Amino acid sequence: MKPIVAALALLLTLGAAARADTIRTKDGQRLEGEVVEETLDEVVLRTRYGVLVVPRAAIEAIEGAAQPAARAPEAPPLDLARVRVLHLKARRLAQRGVGDQALAAYAELLEVDPDDPLAHVEVGALRARQGDLVQAVASLRRAVLSGFADLERLKADERLKAVHEAPGFKQLLAQRTGLLRLAARKAPARQARLLRARGATADYREVRDEARQVVWLHALDDAGFAAVRAEVEAFVDAARREPFTKAPEGPLVVVLLPEQDRGAADTSYDPATHALTLGPLPFGAFARAPQARRELSRALHAADRQARQQAAHPAWLEEGLADLLSAATVEGERLAPRLAARVESLKDAPPLPELLTDARRRGLAARTLLHFLTARGALGSFYERVGAGAPLETALAEVVGPDAEPAWRAWLADQAAPALPFTGLATAATPRGLRATYVQTESGAARAGVMEGDVVTAVDGAPVRSEADLHEVLALRAVGHEVEVDLLRGEQPLRLRLTLGPRPRGPIGPLREGAPYLGVAVDQAAGGVVIRLVDADSPAAKAGLAPGDLLVDLDGAEVPTVRAWLRLLRQKQPGERAALQVERAGARRTVEVELAAAAGGS
Repeated sequence: MKPIVAALALLLTLGAAARADTIRTKDGQRLEGEVVEETLDEVVLRTRYGVLVVPRAAIEAIEGAAQPAARAPEAPPLDLARVRVLHLKARRLAQRGVGDQALAAYAELLEVDPDDPLAHVEVGALRARQGDLVQAVASLRRAVLSGFADLERLKADERLKAVHEAPGFKQLLAQRTGLLRLAARKAPARQARLLRARGATADYREVRDEARQVVWLHALDDAGFAAVRAEVEAFVDAARREPFTKAPEGPLVVVLLPEQDRGAADTSYDPATHALTLGPLPFGAFARAPQARRELSRALHAADRQARQQAAHPAWLEEGLADLLSAATVEGERLAPRLAARVESLKDAPPLPELLTDARRRGLAARTLLHFLTARGALGSFYERVGAGAPLETALAEVVGPDAEPAWRAWLADQAAPALPFTGLATAATPRGLRATYVQTESGAARAGVMEGDVVTAVDGAPVRSEADLHEVLALRAVGHEVEVDLLRGEQPLRLRLTLGPRPRGPIGPLREGAPYLGVAVDQAAGGVVIRLVDADSPAAKAGLAPGDLLVDLDGAEVPTVRAWLRLLRQKQPGERAALQVERAGARRTVEVELAAAAGGS
């Protein structure tokens, strides 16, 4: 084999070609096989000996005689349980340092699932550790051809450090666009096989959108698919105007599940394979599914970052973009974000760098900062600077000015936070979901027919297992929105449509006559009881209490738990004054509050 062919061989035999194509190179070679992918820079040719990626600059001419391709035989059913067991076994062996045994376990796994991309990556890491760089690169190339799309992750993996300077790895990176597009041809069949292994029964069809670099795999009727596709395309086009402006290197595979396959997979994005799965959409509409928009936002961000060949961006930026776009609507050709309902909690927050490392408020702070930059027309330029490695303060100063943080806070102060959406339920967590312990009279839940004892399992298709899950789902909705609620009444599954109302002030649940009202929502934290939310115009707000304050004692009695706090508060009467000791930023102070009468409902 002459040098150009030897240098480009992919070390993967795929069998005889189904078409007769010939590439004549400028140095006189004739390469015969099937052209399976063409880009501006290269041509991918499948031969009986392997796959070749040939640079355009080396090609004199391409001659072909198209023939109908034989349909590949359907792969046997995939045993996912066995795959999981073998993955776990191989990882444990690798952690114990017995590389040969780990490789044997991965070999067994690849007999079950030859196109498992993560298994090929792990084999590559083990080969690199053993110093076999040629086989390590071969495994990484097979991983990419099996659908592994996150090449920046390979470049950042310390286990592959010895491989990074190998000629074969550099060649793999140089051929990344052609390889990713070749792998994308196999991705729908693999996704369909995975769905069948998870119990899906629908007949899935493949639709390719070359212009947007999207491959659809769906089992919807024609009208349903057309409606969802139009909504998704509008969202993709708007997001790629700003900030995700870099053309993607490879296609995004989007799987749309029909109602009959609801349990086969959750709405999620897999960055390793650049595949987005959207569960049955509430009301059949993408625009009504914030979780679907959030995951699509993650996919578009990952594709843009890959195309820029940048390492992972700061977590606050990724979370903030996902939150910002998941709550945005498409207006004309642009995305219009919506203000977060809990924006009040940021007005007296610590400095931005500190706030963006606070796990509890990071997402909210990042979302409102990015909303502010959108309003200033500076989101795209800020995103580019941070993605290129500029520190937060530097990027803000370059796009807004030296007083960027005061400008953001002034913008926040001018915003009227929307009312918090409210289902009308008080709930308690159970292994199956959230049990309704109380249904507020005249609320959306009451009008929809929710009863005490019902167990809420999902809202708009997003599973809810805790109050935090429910808060996250509702944070992306507005008062007046209708949501789909899945619940269990005994063992009977039900689906109801519920209209969200405004959250009234005061606690949720049946209240005794004359119960006291302070106006705070609290959470249990490692240090004690922390204020999560302060109602506007409440006694707590008038006393200067703020989210993040740690409650130390009430009239001298310690409050180490939420239960203790509620017990002490219920011993008070409306109109009574109480001394409350709180801790903020390490400093303690005592404030006096005058308790009000609780309004009925919550």
